[in-house]
Amino acid sequence: MKIPNKLKQLVRFCAAVALAVSALYFTSCKENIVIKDNLGQVGVEVVPDTITVLSKTVIDDSILTSLTTVSSITLRVIHGLGVVNDPFFGRTNEGVFFQVLPEKTNFVFSGNQYTVDSAFVILPYARFQWGDTANPQPQSFTVFRATEDLSKDESYYSKTVKAVDYANPVGVTTIVDLKKLKDSVNVLGNLTGPHLRIKLKDAFKDEMASAAANSADIAAFLSSIKGLYVAPSDSTQAGDLLSYFVLNDDGQYNRASVQFFYHEQDSTEKVAHFNFTNADCAHYNYITRNYTGFPVNDYLKSTAASDSVVFLQNEPGAAIDLKFPYLKNLPIGPVNKAEVVITMVSLSSDMGASDKLFPPAALFPVGVDANGASYTLLDRQPVTDVAPANFVDGRLKTVTINGITVSRYTLNIPREVQKAIVNKTDTLHLRINGTQTYPGAYRLIAGGKHSMYKVSLNISYSKLQ
Repeated sequence: MKIPNKLKQLVRFCAAVALAVSALYFTSCKENIVIKDNLGQVGVEVVPDTITVLSKTVIDDSILTSLTTVSSITLRVIHGLGVVNDPFFGRTNEGVFFQVLPEKTNFVFSGNQYTVDSAFVILPYARFQWGDTANPQPQSFTVFRATEDLSKDESYYSKTVKAVDYANPVGVTTIVDLKKLKDSVNVLGNLTGPHLRIKLKDAFKDEMASAAANSADIAAFLSSIKGLYVAPSDSTQAGDLLSYFVLNDDGQYNRASVQFFYHEQDSTEKVAHFNFTNADCAHYNYITRNYTGFPVNDYLKSTAASDSVVFLQNEPGAAIDLKFPYLKNLPIGPVNKAEVVITMVSLSSDMGASDKLFPPAALFPVGVDANGASYTLLDRQPVTDVAPANFVDGRLKTVTINGITVSRYTLNIPREVQKAIVNKTDTLHLRINGTQTYPGAYRLIAGGKHSMYKVSLNISYSKLQ
């Protein structure tokens, strides 16, 4: 089932801002009760934990990863790169498509009788990795050329396939010690911000320089150099870490680029950059998942109405699907509290991987209507405001129950539950995802109709007299 990605991107972007702001201050929120008029006297009643919850895992197999702006807001474009072999969730591969442009049309390097010595693709490190951050396996990366047009005006999803010349990589295969990505990089004696750099082969370096000199406009250059694809050099290599890179921060070494080194006769080495630009360059994060032969696949094939365990990954991937079929049978009255509680559990078949392949810091719920389309929950509106995000919460917290410490998420949705009761909605249907800030990262194993840690909806409401 597809949920409109531009809506989800805006909701998640605003939620991420709200989470960051809420770390600095606490905002109280007064709820507007959705309820019919002419209420009589009321008395508070807590609904016992007998509300039916149907819990399943579904696959959200694609997200829009080509956005640069949403509602006139410029996004910080962050894409993942690398391989994770997860013993439970299977294999994840991520690569980055992007374009660069010379500083001006008919660009030539300054000076006469110059020689272009070398060129490197630069991807600035976004200071986030997911996986085994303590002792990651080295991974090898290279650069391929896109042989199909890319356009900044087109929408590209994580599963969009573009033609690439895989047989003839234009980059030199580079083995990367991923622990050192956070370190500054010395370039011509100067320390620069941390970044991944991959050398381009001489023939392609010269082709880029020639294309720049002979292109009278942007379209002409992009017709010759359609795009670059940075990816694992071997899609089957071992790997246990995804690293994330930013394409569009300000300044060199903070934005994606191709860096050229050149000199004029015996002069000092000079530098020029062809840069990614928000206004003119296309980009997207290509992500594949392979669950075949891994334990999670058995759960994904389940035909039961409700499963004991549910799973989540940052999109694209597994999402938690919750249905509450009998809320319409509750008496109409003010809902004072309605909390969806999701608790982490462990499975022996996970082989302890959750210790390194850590869960998301927060979960984000959306509603799913009878036609399968998503909508923003009442409790999350307006999505541009901090207060609703703080109220819904969804952050991971630890609690102690009967002497046992567990990790759980609590989602506050009283207005949405109120609406379902008042409107006699057949089924309240929620889809739970992780953040889209880091596509493909995070994973969660949680109780569904688990014997000890089942997902629950806890309601307290004021009963009409």
